[in-house]
Amino acid sequence: MATHQIELATRRLERCAAAARVRRRSPYDPTAQYRCGIVVCSSCHCRHASNAARRAQRWAADALRDGQELLLVTVLLAKTTDLRALRSVAKRFNRDFRNLRARLAKRQRHWAALGAWGYVEVAAVWAGDDALLGTRWSDALTDLPQAGDDGAGEVLWVPHAHLLVSTSGDWQAVRDALEQQWPGRWRVDVRPLTDDRDRSAEINQVARYSTKCRKTRTIWPDGVPCVLDWPTEWAEAWEDEILSWGQGLRPLSVTMRPIGRRQQQPVDEADETEREDEDEFYAGPVVLRQRYTDARLTPSLTAIADALSPSARSAEIWSACLRAVGWRPR
Repeated sequence: MATHQIELATRRLERCAAAARVRRRSPYDPTAQYRCGIVVCSSCHCRHASNAARRAQRWAADALRDGQELLLVTVLLAKTTDLRALRSVAKRFNRDFRNLRARLAKRQRHWAALGAWGYVEVAAVWAGDDALLGTRWSDALTDLPQAGDDGAGEVLWVPHAHLLVSTSGDWQAVRDALEQQWPGRWRVDVRPLTDDRDRSAEINQVARYSTKCRKTRTIWPDGVPCVLDWPTEWAEAWEDEILSWGQGLRPLSVTMRPIGRRQQQPVDEADETEREDEDEFYAGPVVLRQRYTDARLTPSLTAIADALSPSARSAEIWSACLRAVGWRPR
């Protein structure tokens, strides 16, 4: 099944790359309008990053409206030589984070307002190359637990979470709770977002960095940082793992709303459109027919229009809509 998913995704990626080449020469060519929408596609990645940044801004706006403080949090989760363990590590992190909040909320009520948004990302280093990673990375890798296959491998994968965290309490208490849950040197980093001028840029940076397509690693030869792109085989292994899921980055997402906050309608990261204020009128006849059937509305045209969209009061518009879906007054 995973091989079949990779083959289908590869065909879509090749077609999207060909369309991108045509688009550079002739932007209005019909064959240049194809978009695969796959998260690892270099042509479609900007759309995914923009959508992630927009969702992060909405999440942060909800937290600020509730009077909460925003924190930037990074947690190193594990180390493994088996990239297939990445999905289970992310799932375990989501579960442990929710359990941590539940335990703390039983002791002090304000912990129920703790929320988080972000993604689990993966870093990669040469196994046994600790001397070039700097003191912090070397110490952190030494203390990290092993996940998946602990056999020998030349690549050491390091899943870690980049999060926006909202809290109504002291941010240092959040840091202490996270460090107790995930102990280790340099494993947890917490920084409050207090400057209004830089807050929006920081939120966008977290979203774009967590979903970035280009993967790099940093080494410190002679104490000087040097940023290198991943080797081709590393990038191909990462892309094949993501494509085998068939769900984009959704298994790596972390979304934990404060207890009691209204749950918003989930938006698929691959299908979100640029139109944020899209009304039900544009949802299509199938959606309108399903809503009319489920609600068992009266045959009054005004009642149907009000029930389908309280913001729309134009009987002429809804009359055309309802005729399009086959509704006739009895």
